[in-house]
Amino acid sequence: MEVHNTIVENKLFARGDRVAIGASGGKDSTVLAHIMKVLNERYDYGLDLFLLSVDEGIKGYRDDSLEVFLLFSFLLFCSLCSRLNVV
Repeated sequence: MEVHNTIVENKLFARGDRVAIGASGGKDSTVLAHIMKVLNERYDYGLDLFLLSVDEGIKGYRDDSLEVFLLFSFLLFCSLCSRLNVV
């Protein structure tokens, strides 16, 4: 509720805004993406949320976390498809 109040009180977003969530695959960015998705649906912010990640190309640096990021992105996409009845 505190995050929602902060968003509303500070007018952080307007309906129709495209919001990129920086995602490393770590717990902080994963939780942020989840919270924004839930709040966007629960309070009908009307935001177009998408995840953004940068692969630095350093072998072994983010391999595991990028896999988590890709899986999470896929699950968000599947959630959207099911809501839109896209098969």
